[in-house]
Amino acid sequence: MGAEVRRTGTHGRRGAGRGAVAAVLAAIALVLAPAGCAPAGAGDDASAPVLTAQTTAIEPTTPPDGGIDSVVPLVDPTPGGTLRAALAADIDCWDGRSGAPASRTVFAFAARGLYGYAPTASGAAAGRVVPALADDMPLISEDGLLWQVRLRDGLRFPDGAAVDADDVVASFARMLDPVGQCASGGPPASGAYAALRGYGAWAAARAAGGDDAGPLPGVRRVDRLTVEFALDAPDPSFAHALALPWAFIRPADAPPAGPEGGPPPFVGPYRVALVERGRRLVLEREPGWPANVAAGAPAAPGLDALDGMAVTIGVPPTRQLAALEAGALDLSLDAGVPHGAEAARIADAAAYAGRVHSTPAAAVLHLALRADRPPFDRSEVRRAVNFAVDRAALARIAGGPPAGAPWSQLVPPELAGDQPGDLYPHDPARARVLLRAAGALGEAVVLAHGTAPAERALARRVRRDLVRVGLDVRLRVLPSSSYPAFLREPGAPWHLALVDATAYAPDAAAWYGPLLGCGGAANVGRWCDEEFDERVREASALPAGAERDAQLAALSTAAMEASAPWAPLLAPRRFALVSGRLVNYRWAPVPGTVLGVAGVAEPG
Repeated sequence: MGAEVRRTGTHGRRGAGRGAVAAVLAAIALVLAPAGCAPAGAGDDASAPVLTAQTTAIEPTTPPDGGIDSVVPLVDPTPGGTLRAALAADIDCWDGRSGAPASRTVFAFAARGLYGYAPTASGAAAGRVVPALADDMPLISEDGLLWQVRLRDGLRFPDGAAVDADDVVASFARMLDPVGQCASGGPPASGAYAALRGYGAWAAARAAGGDDAGPLPGVRRVDRLTVEFALDAPDPSFAHALALPWAFIRPADAPPAGPEGGPPPFVGPYRVALVERGRRLVLEREPGWPANVAAGAPAAPGLDALDGMAVTIGVPPTRQLAALEAGALDLSLDAGVPHGAEAARIADAAAYAGRVHSTPAAAVLHLALRADRPPFDRSEVRRAVNFAVDRAALARIAGGPPAGAPWSQLVPPELAGDQPGDLYPHDPARARVLLRAAGALGEAVVLAHGTAPAERALARRVRRDLVRVGLDVRLRVLPSSSYPAFLREPGAPWHLALVDATAYAPDAAAWYGPLLGCGGAANVGRWCDEEFDERVREASALPAGAERDAQLAALSTAAMEASAPWAPLLAPRRFALVSGRLVNYRWAPVPGTVLGVAGVAEPG
């Protein structure tokens, strides 16, 4: 009697690889929680359900650190100063719906939503959701289907207008509208909001040009300061969806962008003072923020100490690295600066002591495999790719231990406990046997990848490994801004693609649905196994803890051994070189570089 979860995205061929995975999954002993039924009329009468305190937070498993000290204790920075940062490409969408990590970092610095993350926390605590514009954690109905959030009273937009529930409803409607989304992906493509009641049908109607699709279902005003979110099925990770950096609150009547082409007005400690497209971006303190702090918006000594940030745009990674080494730049907002041999050199250089950071990324760099078209509609061919790739060589190309480690699981080590990471040893002979058995020797395939130097180097090595076992591989490079949209297009001409998937929530269940579920919003390979999806739902229903964690980890191992939906390559780390004047470097998968704790000071 549980409600069906509606997802958006292209389903592809249903049941690809289903039989083999089902046979392995049947051997896994799952301890199931009883499935509750939603009370009649739960979404129609807000007074009917009993709302209780928030559900227990699901925290990430802390993985072995690998000997790299990645978290430096915070100090109280001296207030003032401007952080000097750089980007290779421009902010892709100024309305805040960008899927690009660097863009989300900028918005997380400036804007606030209902919830966020404690910027001073580290380890598992860094993944804990905390109130921002909301006055407390959500009240949640006993069946987990209704979430009620109350705003802090007295919050104001920069023009002095009060922030109320209508602004929240309008913000989510615009954020989740599939019309006008960024090519880099964004809220709908994340799958984070797929459980909202009626969202799938509404999004499909909007995408089909339905101006009469009506208001966004599942989000409604209760009173001036209270908003209710209704779900089709319980989703313990929904709190993380409310905390993502694109879920900031804007005025209900705000235009898509500000008068200078920057973002619309929002509530936050910084504002965009200057935008020169493709050249510069300057953020400075928002004069009205102290009044919001007085109304209860989170603030503490050492937070938001910077006067602002100046971002130079269009700087190639090689020039960024040179400026970082010279101390002329404080921080790169791009991943992969430095990378490869340069990362290994800098990690070992005594001259950069205290300026080098390597942080677990809760990510899996992998080859997405098109399971809906030959030759990767055959599990033998997908398994052959997994045996063919030399993960140890790829780890060296990426920069060695500071940049990541070989990995052959679907789920990052940070999310699903103790997983064997060596399911597919490098075995070209076995790969060739599997290709021959599948009749795939000599098959022509296209390997897509982005333009970053690190991606180019890794793609060349993968091509070399696959050619050696008998595949005819052609590389196709695409700009980072259009790459995600290209992969999501059902008819796009590619067979394998280099994808760096990063978790938006510290929960393996939230990882599986969008990336590997049938019709998952980010399932670009279109692998579909309904039995696997059901097992994920059953394991997700377990109480938070070791048993749930172990069951979700076992699902990854089972699927990889039987069907190999992906070819996982590395468990990446976020490697960074910063200037000697940057105080309190901190990075997290969401929102990226945690600029709220940063400060600048002259070295020495």
